[in-house]
Amino acid sequence: LKIDEDGRGMWKLIWERPYNDRAAELCRTSDGNVAIAGFAGTATGYDDYLILKVSDFTGDTLWTRTYGDSTDESASGILETPDGGFIVCGGGSDPPTVSSKAFIMKTDANGDSVWTRTYGGGTSRQYLNAVALTPDLGYAFGGRRDTTSTYDYDFYFMKTDSAGDTLWTKAVGDTNWQLMACMTATSDLGYVAAGIVREPYGHNHDVYFVKLGTDEAGVRQAEPCGGNILLAVEGPSPFREGVPLRYEMAGTGRVRLAVYDVEGRHVATVVDGVRSAGTHRLTWDLASDRGRKVNSGVYFIRFEMPGRGEVEKVLVLR
Repeated sequence: LKIDEDGRGMWKLIWERPYNDRAAELCRTSDGNVAIAGFAGTATGYDDYLILKVSDFTGDTLWTRTYGDSTDESASGILETPDGGFIVCGGGSDPPTVSSKAFIMKTDANGDSVWTRTYGGGTSRQYLNAVALTPDLGYAFGGRRDTTSTYDYDFYFMKTDSAGDTLWTKAVGDTNWQLMACMTATSDLGYVAAGIVREPYGHNHDVYFVKLGTDEAGVRQAEPCGGNILLAVEGPSPFREGVPLRYEMAGTGRVRLAVYDVEGRHVATVVDGVRSAGTHRLTWDLASDRGRKVNSGVYFIRFEMPGRGEVEKVLVLR
């Protein structure tokens, strides 16, 4: 459902089939549309991962992708990646066993799978339901994990590189059940997660928050690819009026300079086209692609050219 700024309905989409389907999460896309993650029921009774892309203007379905096998699978987190594809996370189980596996999947811009990683299994239960982009263009995930086979769930954090290979994991909890509902990156480059805590097999729930600091989160600045500096921020943070930038081109070629917030959401495209060799200077005026000034916070400026890339972190105070 889309509503305008006054709460009036603009369009409604019902993806109706003879099975149980669910939308769990959505994200804006850099082309101005919306991608939705969830699950799609099947005739076998097992659910498959589901991604829908719909038009922001009409609500019409642009494409649909489902993925799965003979197990129950569901997606709960989705994020557009700097290359225009998507990173999706969730989990699956194989009834009647108690084990469940977490999964992450990278797709291209059309929703076709590029790679998939699974984690857990055996007597453990893992599930991921939130994802954030990190400054080194890896991913941070949040969810829940139980390694005791007694439903002793903890808040679970995992950091991977851009290929989905695990860099670190962290579980936070005690003998109670801690079930994470959502996670987001914070302006100080840490992470905060929220969910519920309750006694095992109890009925009373309390709200549960966890904050990971910058050092614990393991977020590090990306190193330039190829040895030479490609992108430089000319001036110290914080920036209040604009961010002066300089990039170097060894030869004529296509470049893209884009801005992302700490949750990995695309904010603005500063440059996208063919540029000549030499030194280029410009200023990001702190405006999004929609022409609105951004809020105070940390932003990542990503420089891309064929085979090379670099990220710079800037602090904006307004």
